Amino acid sequence: MVNLKKSLQELERSDWGEPTFDSHLVRTLHHIRRVPLVEWTPEDFRIAIGQNMSLPILLPLALNLLETEPLASGDYYEGDLLDQVLSCRNEIVQDKALIKKAALVCQKAARHISSHEYPERFDAVSAQLAMFHGTH
Repeated sequence: MVNLKKSLQELERSDWGEPTFDSHLVRTLHHIRRVPLVEWTPEDFRIAIGQNMSLPILLPLALNLLETEPLASGDYYEGDLLDQVLSCRNEIVQDKALIKKAALVCQKAARHISSHEYPERFDAVSAQLAMFHGTH
């Protein structure tokens, strides 16, 4: 079990130091590595997972968050976190517990999308759901 009071920097015992490249993404990644995981937002998970950062730690935590809110959103659109998580299907299918949790999250997300007044708003997420179901 991951200690959510610790940061990725503490858990991995790896201090990246200060950013050496001045971009918003690099500064953000360096910053969130120092934030206790309990304080992470869906956007923090979306950004880090999108950069394939610390996936063995972050994918299970993101799926836990998605279990309660399958269409949790970062800064882009409703469901963008799920979209990013499912793009890591190669990592997910290597772990039976993650496959099971991801399948449950996908079912919940599909139900939310199908009952939404404007399901077409979720075309990107629906495409990821279809691709994920086709690979496991």
